[in-house]
Amino acid sequence: MPHSTDKPTEIALFIPSLLGGGAERVGVNFVNELARLGILCDIVVGDLGQADLLNQVDSRVGIHNLGQRRIRSYAWPLLRYLVRNRPRTLVASMWPLPVIALLARFLPFGIQVYAWEHCAEASRKNLLWRSLAMLSYRALHGRLAVSQGLARAWERWLKLPTGAFDAVYNPCVQASNRVEAAPHPLPPEAIQWMSGNSVNLLAIGSLKPEKNYESLVQALSYVDSRWHLKLLIAGSGNPEALLKLAREKGCAHRLLFCGYVADIQPLLQAADRLVLSSVSEGLPTVLIEALNAGVPCISTDCNFGPREILILRDLGELVEVRNPQALARAIETSLERKYNPEQLKASAQRFEVRAMTQMLLSCLGRADLQK
Repeated sequence: MPHSTDKPTEIALFIPSLLGGGAERVGVNFVNELARLGILCDIVVGDLGQADLLNQVDSRVGIHNLGQRRIRSYAWPLLRYLVRNRPRTLVASMWPLPVIALLARFLPFGIQVYAWEHCAEASRKNLLWRSLAMLSYRALHGRLAVSQGLARAWERWLKLPTGAFDAVYNPCVQASNRVEAAPHPLPPEAIQWMSGNSVNLLAIGSLKPEKNYESLVQALSYVDSRWHLKLLIAGSGNPEALLKLAREKGCAHRLLFCGYVADIQPLLQAADRLVLSSVSEGLPTVLIEALNAGVPCISTDCNFGPREILILRDLGELVEVRNPQALARAIETSLERKYNPEQLKASAQRFEVRAMTQMLLSCLGRADLQK
């Protein structure tokens, strides 16, 4: 719903959806913190048809639904929003939304337009998309990426000079400013995993190719049987292919799927280790959330982000991408090691919401709003 005030919107975040992905959760953290600071802000959503995070958005944030499932249909509804609300700064989160957001440059309102990139998916697009990106991203007022590695990758892809993208880590470690959502019941598979006597491994993320869960399932079959492991994968998607693989590898008894979970904190509290098997990331928020809960991590050393999060070996294990046997060895090594939960929690404070929001405001040229 829009604001009930005549004051201008200072910052509008333009985002495809409010599904429960990492980029969407980070976006909600950002606008919620702006609202806490008393900054008038909006979140402009392509489609609210499925909005897992809607009830986590602060009531002071204006919510505007473009009502379009296809990204190519966003343009005219976005123009109507811009003409009606005239935000001073428009932040387009994730390719190709920054291209669409450039429509604001044709309006006589002086709207500043920024890209905020969370992944490297655009690098897989064809030559036409790349040419469009190379032209349009140069016309933006600024460009942000969620990790140093991702920023440099976008600069290479767009043939931009080093420093054209500002790297600002995700604001994802929250404290007292967290908006409390209504409690969500946990799926029965999650309850089964939490209540057992096994060593609890946890993986969080939708069942898409980038997460490379095939390697994780294979790794599970290689871990020595003396470890009574139970792996829970929490994420949306069809698990049938992974279940079939687990049965072929003889580790189906070690594996559970529970689908999407709105509040992952109970899962983190019950986890002995968090495992990330991705082949590509931007800055995997789930690693940061695990560290903040005092949970050691095992992660592939993928592009981009894990190496910037697990900067010390005392925080977790980094392994080669697409190497199930190396991943299995890393799981065993991690389980044999003793970690200091307080050190893990302290390392996560680099990603604290308030500090990262202040950095974002600075990179957005909005020092006038910093508090």
